Amino acid sequence: MIDCTLSYTCHSRLIAIAAGLIMALAFEGTLLAQLGGPVRPVVPGRPVIPGRQPLNPPATNPPFKNPADNVNQPVVPGRPVQPVQPGTEDEEKKKVVTEKQLFAAGDRWPIAITYFESTEGKESPVVVMLHGKDGNQLVWKNGFARRLQNAGYAVITVDLRKHGQSRPVGGGGVAAATEVRPNDYLPMVVYDLEAVKHFIYQEHQAEKLNMRKLAIIAADMSAPIAISFAANDWVKKPYNDAPTPAASTPRGQDVRALVLLSPTASLPRVIATKPLNFLRSPALGVSFLIVSGTRDAQDRGDAKRMYDQLTAIQLNKPRMYHEKYDTKFRGTDLLGKKLPVEDAMFTFLNKHVKQLPDPWRTRKSRLFN
Repeated sequence: MIDCTLSYTCHSRLIAIAAGLIMALAFEGTLLAQLGGPVRPVVPGRPVIPGRQPLNPPATNPPFKNPADNVNQPVVPGRPVQPVQPGTEDEEKKKVVTEKQLFAAGDRWPIAITYFESTEGKESPVVVMLHGKDGNQLVWKNGFARRLQNAGYAVITVDLRKHGQSRPVGGGGVAAATEVRPNDYLPMVVYDLEAVKHFIYQEHQAEKLNMRKLAIIAADMSAPIAISFAANDWVKKPYNDAPTPAASTPRGQDVRALVLLSPTASLPRVIATKPLNFLRSPALGVSFLIVSGTRDAQDRGDAKRMYDQLTAIQLNKPRMYHEKYDTKFRGTDLLGKKLPVEDAMFTFLNKHVKQLPDPWRTRKSRLFN
C-alpha cells in the first residue's frame, strides 16, 4: 500500500477519484450510498418538514466580548506580521500571521491563503474561512480571523481559484485567470480545498494544531462548496491498520462544524442538497450554524430549506442553529455591522469545535512506520 497522506502524487490521484465521487453525489445519490451505506436519499422537489422553527443557541452560552476586536492592522503581502493586541511583548511576538501560496491538487492552480498560527500548540482547533461571490479573503483577515486567533484557534483564510490572489501569473489571458466559469466550481471542492486540507495535515503532524477539530465558515456562493467538501472528507475510510475502525488511523472525517452565511443551495456541478442530507446523519455529529437576513432579496428561501432539512431528524436539533436578523445584508456583508453575527459564530465554534473531547493523535498510518 502507498502512503497517500505523505505522497502528493498519490494525493492527487485521490483528488481525481474524489471529483468523480462528488459528481456522483450531485447527480446519482449521496457519496455514502455509492459506497453501500444505509443513507436514505432526498427526493428531488419534496420538502423535508416545512414550517419548523429555527433553534436558537442556548442561553447558557453568553455572547463573547473582546475589547480588541476593532484592532485593524493590515497584513503586508509576503511578510509575517504580529497582530497588535493587549498583552506582554513576548505574547505579541508569538502571534504570527503569514501569507502563503499553495498549489491545488490535480491542476496545480495557485491558491493564496493566510495562516493565523495558534500559540496553543497541538490541541488548537482550526477554522477555514471562505469568501462569498466575487469576494476574497480580505473580508476575514482584519476582523474575525484575528479574534479567533487570540482565542487559541488556528485560522486559514482562503482565496478560491480566480478570486483575490489565487490567479496564475502569465499565460491563458486575463479572462481565463479571472472569469469564474461553470466548470470552475467542482475544482474548488476537490482541488482547492483538498490543497488546504493537505496544508492542515502538515501543520497537524508538526503538532501546531488538531485537525480533528476542524470547522469551515462559508458565505453565499462558497456554502455548497464547503458542504460538498465536508461530505467528501467524511466518506474517506480510515486506514486498515488496527483491529477496529475506531482505533484505525483516519484519512478524513475531520470537518466537525460548518457556519453558513446566507447560503446558496447550488452551483453548476455542485449541489448542496444531497451532501447536506448525508452530513445531517446523527452518527456523524456534524454541527451547523446558518445565518441569514430576513430582508435578503437574494435568499429565495435557501437558508430556511437547509435548516429544515437538517432538523428533519429530531436528534439533530441540539447541534443545528438558524440565526435570523432583520437586515437586507447578505453573506460577508453581515459582518462588521451592529448585528451579533460574530458573537453567534464565536459561541457556536467554542461549543461545537473547541470543546470537543478529541485529543491530538498522529495521522501517519502504522502501515508506514
